[in-house]
Amino acid sequence: MGDFMRLRNVKNKEEIMNNSNYLVKNYYDYKGKWRELFNNDNPIYIEIGMGKGKFIIENAVMYPDINFIGIEKYDSVIAKGLQKIPEGLNNLVMIRADALDIDNIFSKDDKDPFLKRLIEFILIFLILGLKIDIICVDCLVEYS
Repeated sequence: MGDFMRLRNVKNKEEIMNNSNYLVKNYYDYKGKWRELFNNDNPIYIEIGMGKGKFIIENAVMYPDINFIGIEKYDSVIAKGLQKIPEGLNNLVMIRADALDIDNIFSKDDKDPFLKRLIEFILIFLILGLKIDIICVDCLVEYS
């Protein structure tokens, strides 16, 4: 068998998610406007299927001049990640969403041709009914 993350229920996950400044609940509002959220023109890196956040949090700490957006679909997993973020880290946000919803999170018409191809690729997998998180786990995509 492959490596699978064991999902354990986090009893207070809703409270953690509701009280975190790092979770973007209204992410649809930022489609095409993510720089406004970060209030700077730094490049934006995206991690799809960020799990408990170890990789993206470490990178956000190491690279303060890059903005990071982590996407995770499981409440218990993102709650664990939110608890790990050091206080005062202002270049990282997390989104509780399915990667297959990426075209509603980022704009296909954006100026970045790589992001546009990534969104189209994910949508093709959705149409074909293939499991996308196998493809995109721990991938970082520059969005600038």
